Amino acid sequence: MSEFTNPVELFGTIAMFVIVGIMAVFLGVYVWGTRYNKLLIKKFGAILKTELGPKCEKSKQQIYRSSGFRLYCETKGNVPLKNWEVVLFLLNRENFIHHLISRFRPHYDMLLTTANLLTKPRLHLEIINTASKEITKEDEGVLKELKKVDAPKMGKKCIVKASEPDRVEGLFRDNEFIKMINKLGDDFVRISITDKPPHLLFSTRAKESTLITHVRLAERVGNYFKPMKRKPKILK
Repeated sequence: MSEFTNPVELFGTIAMFVIVGIMAVFLGVYVWGTRYNKLLIKKFGAILKTELGPKCEKSKQQIYRSSGFRLYCETKGNVPLKNWEVVLFLLNRENFIHHLISRFRPHYDMLLTTANLLTKPRLHLEIINTASKEITKEDEGVLKELKKVDAPKMGKKCIVKASEPDRVEGLFRDNEFIKMINKLGDDFVRISITDKPPHLLFSTRAKESTLITHVRLAERVGNYFKPMKRKPKILK
């Protein structure tokens, strides 16, 4: 007679192979995700250092393992931003659960600029891409207190509001500024300017093709709010 396989032993063997398989998947994703993020840190860091380096008297980079980095820049005198920081936030690619969740709720690597303007801006400006879905209930309360800015070149994809619209409308007539916003497209998330430091908060999705645009757009905004030079008095 042939011997029958014990169902308990069979189930235990199958369960062992399933557990080993799951562990192998988690380990494989962890190794791949960690290496890929470190590659992005190296690549993005090199691009940003090349672009931001000439604008800095001193710079310092702090790497957060495989989750991103912070690049701090003490700017030169001709740069309209000071205490300029660019922070890269990378997706948690080494976590297998992240890949499952992202199928239902896509999210992205992010780039954040924080900086101070040369003089304290006595106004509040918000430019928010409605497609980014980054508007919180607190933001909605703030936006209700601001006034709509006449910015037809921005199209309908962005909310543009300010405490003093007349003082910022010139920015939205700046063709170079509009060109950069259009280049970022859906990767543009938000620009906030307030009188509280840091005066400028600027966020975009982090992609290799738009890193330089991110830096130059931040500087463009700083230039617009740069204090006007007084004309020298003519002595009679």
